[in-house]
Amino acid sequence: MITLNRLPTNHYAEVEQLAFSPGSLIPGIELSPDKMLQARAFAYSDAQRYRLGKNYTQLPVNRPLNPVANNFRGGYMCLNNQNGAPHYFPNSFHGAATSYRFKEKIYPIEGNVSRYECSIDSDEFSQSKTFYRQVLGPDERLQLARNLAKSLAPVQQFIIKRALENFSNVDLELSDNIQHFLQLQRSSKTEDCGVQTDVERRGF
Repeated sequence: MITLNRLPTNHYAEVEQLAFSPGSLIPGIELSPDKMLQARAFAYSDAQRYRLGKNYTQLPVNRPLNPVANNFRGGYMCLNNQNGAPHYFPNSFHGAATSYRFKEKIYPIEGNVSRYECSIDSDEFSQSKTFYRQVLGPDERLQLARNLAKSLAPVQQFIIKRALENFSNVDLELSDNIQHFLQLQRSSKTEDCGVQTDVERRGF
């Protein structure tokens, strides 16, 4: 058992160089068959090797309290080369050997491995509906539609149509308001162009 009984005195050595990983397990504790957890168990350790170097487990803040016997040797910033013990397995020099005391347990898995469309029956809009209908007030809804219309104005028409279909899944009022403000912006631009043409025609 480790008891934390003080605050760090050297922030870089004891905090910045600290390397957490869900793959660092004590004997007797195993990973569940969770795909995300198993991916992170590898990825976190790999990220620490990239960040701190191959021998990051030899840094004082990451070093185990008990002696460790493994086949890791050499590399940058190697603090303990285990007295030149062989780095290969098996060997004839009484090096580290496999311990079957903590062999991983066997568990059954059933089902078919296949590619599938993970977006089927997915809930894409319920949170947006709740936010629009229950959080925003009338003025805020109009302001949201006005801002979205301003962002969509320079976009090609087929993309605008696709965006309006998505916004209609949140609320038809939102989609209608965006379309209304888009039409206002188009009308405003047409009027501006007309004024400019008239000014140019008069020779100013």
